[in-house]
Amino acid sequence: MARPSLPLPPLPPEADDAPEVSGILLLRTGGDDATWKDVLHRLGDPPGLRTPAPDGDRPALPQEGPIRRLLLAVDDPRWHGASEQEVREAVRAGADGSWIPDVVVLVTDGTAADPVLRPLLAFDTGDHGAAFRIAPRQTAAFYLVLHLLSLDLAVQDFEERSPADPWDDEDGEEMTDEDLPHPAGFYLEAPDPAPRYKSPARPLPPIPQEGWGLLVRTDFGDDAAWAALVAHIHHPGNVLNSAGEEEEDFVDFFQIVDDPVFEGATPQQLMALVHADGDSDEMASGVLLIADREALAEPRGDLLAVPLDDHFGLTFRLASGQAGNLSVNLAIANQDLEDYMGRELADSLLEDWWRRAMRG
Repeated sequence: MARPSLPLPPLPPEADDAPEVSGILLLRTGGDDATWKDVLHRLGDPPGLRTPAPDGDRPALPQEGPIRRLLLAVDDPRWHGASEQEVREAVRAGADGSWIPDVVVLVTDGTAADPVLRPLLAFDTGDHGAAFRIAPRQTAAFYLVLHLLSLDLAVQDFEERSPADPWDDEDGEEMTDEDLPHPAGFYLEAPDPAPRYKSPARPLPPIPQEGWGLLVRTDFGDDAAWAALVAHIHHPGNVLNSAGEEEEDFVDFFQIVDDPVFEGATPQQLMALVHADGDSDEMASGVLLIADREALAEPRGDLLAVPLDDHFGLTFRLASGQAGNLSVNLAIANQDLEDYMGRELADSLLEDWWRRAMRG
């Protein structure tokens, strides 16, 4: 079957001077209609989502929003049954004068075969190119922070954790599809309710990163509780480090966003708004901390931690006295995120990988 051109948006004449548009092409090459609809549902309604008609004109690049991004979801019967290689070649063919997605994600027959995890086949359009498997909600979270990432490093991590093809084990025996690790972000498909982007009720401004630590307030019911929480983050006081010493003060390391416009904002909405401040010499925070209703319900409540450069879409609770310690140690690469999320959660993220990759 002759495949049509992919409906990649044309670049405007001023493309050299225009801000870069990061994004993902989601293309259906297999599965039934129910599978396609389920994948779209799990992705949510992220900013920049476009679903062009099969015979329609190529969509234009998005112009609105504080951060320009595009998630192009294409369901064209003429692409059903296409191989990964065919899609790769079609993307390369459209490179002249068209927007090129950072990553291509395919809905395949394998997606339909697993109604629980809905694994998608994905590859980077840059120099890497090795395919990996990724779950829909991980795809959505990955899309929200694409503009923040060193894409090569993020994709390489996906390729190592969730390769698309079997490989030989240490004894030289070829593994099967059943031996493959779960798709990247498989753990995001299980929670009830599972994370899903919903458009905010009102436009929200971007959040430029200006420091090693980033804290955003989303509950405005108790100003006294908020003031006490901020004071505790800046001066943990009785919080002891691993050497049994009191933690240092963190006033100079933290950027605090205290703006009622963010009242009730979800972690996914805030992830999509964070961007690097080009005028700042500080290293950007790899974790967004949120002071939500639960965090402010009791003195020195636990903050909601949202990773921005690994384990995208995951959230966990962090003792407020550890906020400065986490931000500084992650910024200087002295510790990993797993050191703060609790042993049970950290182990569960690696369980499937180690069980399959190290067996035998």
